[in-house]
Amino acid sequence: MRIALARNPHTPSAVLERLAHDRHHTVQWYAVLNPQMPETGLRQLAAQENEQSGGRTHILREVIAHHPNATEALRAEMTGSGTCRVAIDCATMATALRRAANT
Repeated sequence: MRIALARNPHTPSAVLERLAHDRHHTVQWYAVLNPQMPETGLRQLAAQENEQSGGRTHILREVIAHHPNATEALRAEMTGSGTCRVAIDCATMATALRRAANT
């Protein structure tokens, strides 16, 4: 049920923010991929991931950096810390993530 909610593009942003902190990583993953995830939720997840990883880069932070709702400030903060390892630009990656979320 929670995975379906996390994947649904009509799930309210407040629900997505809660799902992003679910105990199951699959639910978190789909919540982050959801194009309706608000920037505040992305920022919280990026901070949580950084705290847990000790600053090492992880795929979740790359996804957050390229999320269509990531602000330029968040994107710059994350790419400045070495998060982005994608050779394509953020807009192209954001499009790819939206497609992945809809599959």
